[in-house]
Amino acid sequence: MTLLGVVLRTGLSFMLLFLMVRLVGKQQLSQMTFFDFISGITIGSLAAISATDLEAAWKAWLAIVIWTAFTILAAKIALYNRQWRKLIDGEPTILIHKGKILENNLGKVRYTMDDLRTQLRVKGAFSLGDVEYAILETTGEISVMKNPQQEPPVRQDFLFVGQYTGLETELIVDSEIVYENLKSLQKDEKWLRDMLAAFGVQYVSEVAYCSVDERGKFYVDRYDDKMLHMTDPSDYKVDEFINSDLPQGKSQAATKNPKI
Repeated sequence: MTLLGVVLRTGLSFMLLFLMVRLVGKQQLSQMTFFDFISGITIGSLAAISATDLEAAWKAWLAIVIWTAFTILAAKIALYNRQWRKLIDGEPTILIHKGKILENNLGKVRYTMDDLRTQLRVKGAFSLGDVEYAILETTGEISVMKNPQQEPPVRQDFLFVGQYTGLETELIVDSEIVYENLKSLQKDEKWLRDMLAAFGVQYVSEVAYCSVDERGKFYVDRYDDKMLHMTDPSDYKVDEFINSDLPQGKSQAATKNPKI
């Protein structure tokens, strides 16, 4: 292939790719879904083939047009068909419900406890005990709603004095005691087990996550999810969560303020 041929094919591929992207529509990178990401990679790969492979150039250009047409068609169908939209874009997944971490959902979306805490910190939630809801969106972003008591004051609340929260210290992660953190708090395993017993926890293996923050707020999350299936928030129904054994206004995740 001559240098001129490479230049011409690259230029044609660029113009075709630019046209196809304009037809597909505008989408911010941070708002791309998995389907958008795959479509972008595929079209880009086909454009590269058309620019460098002399024999496959026309086939690659045709493939770009066909792929773009299917992408546009799928997007149009998604505008009017909710089930199709869920199929190609996925659906949001609740990770924390009323302060309770849903470990089953974490596993289904392949999220570790460290991933969850990292994303919560990015959203300004440095303590799991302060989070009421956390939802993993189809774009990969996490939406966080804090407990009403932890929300920052608005203009009408200008006389409100915020409460210092500080950072939390992990005590148990995935049923494993973090002894280094216990030592930094000048506490031992017996103290931790006594605290767990106050929450009705008999064995460490029952606990998915446990922490204490600088306010002395103790947070315990157990492996006791009662969620029937992975829930899209838009399909949320109260009876999908069995909380009849909980007092009104209480969450399954327990928090207390012990003296540490």
